[in-house]
Amino acid sequence: MRLRCRAVGALARRAASLPQYYLLANLTNGEYVHPHRVGDGAQLLELACGTRGVMTALAVLIAAGNGRGGGMRTTDPLVGSWAGHRIVLAGDYADPGLYCADFAAAAGASYEPFDPRPLYHFAPSVGTDLTPRLYQCFRSANEAFGAGAA
Repeated sequence: MRLRCRAVGALARRAASLPQYYLLANLTNGEYVHPHRVGDGAQLLELACGTRGVMTALAVLIAAGNGRGGGMRTTDPLVGSWAGHRIVLAGDYADPGLYCADFAAAAGASYEPFDPRPLYHFAPSVGTDLTPRLYQCFRSANEAFGAGAA
């Protein structure tokens, strides 16, 4: 006979019926990219199949060797700045505290082990949102591309 708490079972069923949202978090330096701020949906398949922001941002952030031909026409140090780093898509239903201590240490913040928030909710409170820098990087790359095309 298996014992099961009704409240836990109801919560699990409710959570299973709701979509899970994600953000891109860098555990090495305490930075993150929120999908809604770069024009994407935040559900997993919206991110995976999106053509607007998160996958473009990820490609730019982890690109090693830019500037050696065929890359983005910018010398912005943001390009490739996440290459080799520990990166996670953090879900809002993830285990509370999972990766939070690593993220907090990288962001130069403190973390209380009893904090009930998953990284999805914790990261924006202590980390650096890269969205403004990404837009600046894309703008400079577009300007360089336009200048090179003339």
